[in-house]
Amino acid sequence: MTVEYFVSPYDQLEDPVMHGRFGEILLVTVEGTSLTYRLPISPLLVDSMEHNDERVSLFPPLDDAVSMELPACFFLKFAHPLPVLSILIERLQSLTGISINMELHRNIFFELLIKTVLKQRKCEIQDMSMQSYFLQSLPGDEVQSYILSQYVPGNQKGPMEGVLLSKIPFSHPEQVPAILEVLRHQCAFNTLLSSCISTNRSDCAVPGARHFEVYPSSDMSFCITFEHPTMVSLATVIVNVVSSRHIHGTFYKSEKMEASMDDFISRVLQRCMSIPVTMRAICRKMHKLKSDSLVEAWSPCQPEAATN
Repeated sequence: MTVEYFVSPYDQLEDPVMHGRFGEILLVTVEGTSLTYRLPISPLLVDSMEHNDERVSLFPPLDDAVSMELPACFFLKFAHPLPVLSILIERLQSLTGISINMELHRNIFFELLIKTVLKQRKCEIQDMSMQSYFLQSLPGDEVQSYILSQYVPGNQKGPMEGVLLSKIPFSHPEQVPAILEVLRHQCAFNTLLSSCISTNRSDCAVPGARHFEVYPSSDMSFCITFEHPTMVSLATVIVNVVSSRHIHGTFYKSEKMEASMDDFISRVLQRCMSIPVTMRAICRKMHKLKSDSLVEAWSPCQPEAATN
């Protein structure tokens, strides 16, 4: 049995017949294990109820009448290994009560994500450097370049870590919805960051390209620093992925929060889930705001100028 759990705006543009899939898919399997787990041996679904405007399935507890201790476990297997933050691995383990062995595969998350994305796009990654400039071409001959930095400025905690997850063990069907919600959260985070990564790379800054630096902010958020399009200063956008359905953007200019931009940025992020598209929209918005302010400043002078 397969479960489709996440569809990004990019997936919706692709032909599922040509690409063989539509969105992110999991395969539900059962496999033998060295440890024993109590697993259901008969159907468990007994009823459903409304919860937060959604229909929720109800399952009975795993007692001796419907379950048995077996040297096996259910697994949700990925079609392609998924880069997952360590903090979400801990959340998955808390949900299932089953340990996910990740110590041997723990890695710097940004590096893990970059390698995974480039591999999926069939790009050579042997010579990949974390200082690579990823070039994104947008309509209108606009070129953006992105550096994904693994270190948080002024943070002594070290880089964000994650693992490449191929399957998730679980023992009860009622655990699956919560697991899928965690995976959707991770996929939303990955989709946004992956939009900065391209197979077109450069080892140095490209003249004429608008440059952006992306680095971690906290557990499920990251910062984008760039030159303000209408001022001689730097600006920062903090993207906080609250959940797969709630992405919040905060705009800072010279370390001062610009609340008027936050709603605009959040709407664009939620709609397209693309950092390059969002940054282009922000820059255009900044130019428009400056143009409008100049018009407002000039308009009151027109009657006086006409009289003279």
